[in-house]
Amino acid sequence: MISFLGSPDQMLETVLNEMARLGLPTDFVCDHICYRVETHARYEEIKTQLEGIAEKISEVPIAGRPISIFKLKMPYTCMGREIACIELPAPKESSPYPEGWEHAEFVTGVSIPGDTIASLDNFISRYPSVVFKQPKTQRAVNPEASVRINALYNVKFHPQDIQTVVELEHQEMGL
Repeated sequence: MISFLGSPDQMLETVLNEMARLGLPTDFVCDHICYRVETHARYEEIKTQLEGIAEKISEVPIAGRPISIFKLKMPYTCMGREIACIELPAPKESSPYPEGWEHAEFVTGVSIPGDTIASLDNFISRYPSVVFKQPKTQRAVNPEASVRINALYNVKFHPQDIQTVVELEHQEMGL
């Protein structure tokens, strides 16, 4: 299915093992994984390939470059988990990344109806020994907390799944 990108299993295993070591719950839903590319040409190539196995549900500019979200026709399965979506960001001019799997994102399940910022702050406060990398809790849509795992990987946490976030962004944009 996504074999043309290489297996994300090593990244997911590393991320989940580190989450367990840090005392973070490992039973959260992993709603999407991110594949980074080095060039805009490669972004367009991978985007075309993904369109053969997934529906592009979003492509919006964020931080000066497009980021696409694809909903897989058949979820990717790893370690008994089904992952529904793949994030594909175009490269930032000032932040080169080597091509490959870069992060996994999990839905915290901590919810305060209508208040995703408080929900994420609540999640962060439950794990005072974990150093979250510059939590972006003030974002109205898609606030996040992240942890650097090693030189290659990150894990990110959100109170809502990416498909809900895309729907909210589309509503905001009048799409």
